[in-house]
Amino acid sequence: MDKNTSQVTLQLSIDLEQVLSLVDQLGPAVRLLVSRHLNQTWAEEFTALPDRIQSRVPPEISEAEVLRDVAEAVREARASSPSCASNCE
Repeated sequence: MDKNTSQVTLQLSIDLEQVLSLVDQLGPAVRLLVSRHLNQTWAEEFTALPDRIQSRVPPEISEAEVLRDVAEAVREARASSPSCASNCE
């Protein structure tokens, strides 16, 4: 680093509404860059999600068992939901 250059680290505590307000103040080109960055980050996280889930399933549990458990959980959730009393299939 050049000795005439200094680096400052700031820590801000702002909520989502403030972040959105700041983004709204950016020009269209910069907002597009922010959007692309967020979309790329989301895509990377979404792509990695199945591997993260699979890594938490013990190896002795088969895929068939997982699918049965998921189907049972869906049935239970639908049975206990008042809005799904007759039309959630």
